[in-house]
Amino acid sequence: MIWLLFFRRHRQKFKEWFRAPAKWWERLLAALAAAVVLAVVGLIIRVLSAPLPLLPLESLLQTVLVWSGIPALAGLVLGVIFPKTTICAVYPFSLLSFEVDANAS
Repeated sequence: MIWLLFFRRHRQKFKEWFRAPAKWWERLLAALAAAVVLAVVGLIIRVLSAPLPLLPLESLLQTVLVWSGIPALAGLVLGVIFPKTTICAVYPFSLLSFEVDANAS
């Protein structure tokens, strides 16, 4: 119930922000965030779809660059063209965190 009240209270501010023209720093933020998120997602998709070639090293680097570089470039373009939509779509990924345990064997 409290989330519904919170959402209703801030809905008008969100509508005003979303309808306003994007500022240069919002475009920059959206482009950088989308590039990072889509690069990681592209690499994860490649790792899950097939194993990475380890040797020769050029093949590994080319595979990583293609599968993370093309989505990162797409994220840059989407962030510049649609900054506010991209921020809304990419922001939840910034809340995910992975903790590495130093004592794990």
